[in-house]
Amino acid sequence: MVAFTSSTRRSACAVFVVLFGIFGLTAHASSLDVASADFAAWQVATAGERTFVGDRWPGLDEHPIRHIWIVDNASGDEAIGRSSGVIAASIPAYWLTQPDNLVHWPANLTAAGLSAVAITLFYLLLLPRLGQKNAMVGAAVLGLTTPVWSVAADGMWPHTLTVLGIIGMAWAADRERWWLVGFFGGVALWGRLHVALICAVLGIAVALARKSPIIAVKVGAASSAMLALSCVWTRWFYGTWDPTAGYRVGDFGDYASSNRFDVLNHLGFWLAPDRGLLVWTPIILVLAPSLIRGWRELPDWSRHLLLGGLAYLVLQGAMNRYSGGSSFFPYRLQLETLAAAAPALAFSAVRMTAVTKRMFADVAILQGGVIAAGAVGLLVMGEVNGDRNELLLQATTLAFLVVVSFLAWRLAQFVVRREAALVPRTEGEG
Repeated sequence: MVAFTSSTRRSACAVFVVLFGIFGLTAHASSLDVASADFAAWQVATAGERTFVGDRWPGLDEHPIRHIWIVDNASGDEAIGRSSGVIAASIPAYWLTQPDNLVHWPANLTAAGLSAVAITLFYLLLLPRLGQKNAMVGAAVLGLTTPVWSVAADGMWPHTLTVLGIIGMAWAADRERWWLVGFFGGVALWGRLHVALICAVLGIAVALARKSPIIAVKVGAASSAMLALSCVWTRWFYGTWDPTAGYRVGDFGDYASSNRFDVLNHLGFWLAPDRGLLVWTPIILVLAPSLIRGWRELPDWSRHLLLGGLAYLVLQGAMNRYSGGSSFFPYRLQLETLAAAAPALAFSAVRMTAVTKRMFADVAILQGGVIAAGAVGLLVMGEVNGDRNELLLQATTLAFLVVVSFLAWRLAQFVVRREAALVPRTEGEG
């Protein structure tokens, strides 16, 4: 591990400033998920209101599906229903600016700042192992060629906090600061409660692998304290200690009861043409062979963090449909898994072959261009119809699998031939 020198501080500050500038200039609140959280933060900061006052936002009050964003609190009054963090995080910005009417820029700049912090932590995580140049590249790829920019940094989504929390967990785990791992896990669960699964897998798996129960104790205690604070928030905001009070939990339960084993829905998170993780972030496929080859040489915490992210996505697929709604680009529900996989993928990049290095550069540039178009609002995903032709989706998924399998097979053939050509022949061979 390298010392935190003045040079490191300067480069980290430069990463933050550049990313905050980019994120801030493109930030917007096009989704009612984001706008409703902004409204709640603005009401609290400027008027001390926690209940939903329809006269202050007639557009939401008259919306045909207002129930998605409005819940009943313990007293039977209506309130904005969002996760604790997306409301609480923006309150300081609205308190400082005190706008007379609802505006979104205070929350947008807060989201941009939190996302810039997340990528700066990622840069600092990579720096000791990969050097400054590669750490800069890794930070740019995660921050500017994925929905970390087009979703998390564009408005106060839950993913703004979960990405920060997960990257923070990685940064702290690499420094074996387990109390901080639990703290950052708590930041993530303030964004989405079930991200606690990733924190739990990381803490318990590392503790078991190292035969050090104190690791799990520290992670669990710190994250539990953050969960308790979330309960305090919901008690104040909704009148109940239930940390799920900001969501209509019954809707998720009803979905899970009938769709948890829907294979097509689970595949949709990965391969759907409209929201698929691998479709819109193909850099993962480029790095996958290197990840597999060097799996055992990766830091143990990075392997367990990745596995926690995969477990999280399985849980997400049981609770929610893969599309994740509309008014964002291109996907959002997989961002937690992407953040959890990012350290292991970045550490594996040093094992890329000459061919995959060229592919990496080309794919990263193409991917970044597409994400940039989405980040500035030129590309926006619409709602996925419930009665869409499932056969078409299955056919598209199958075609994609065939193409990917073929390319992987050809790449494997090339690598094997190339490696064989580099092995010197011993005397007597041939």
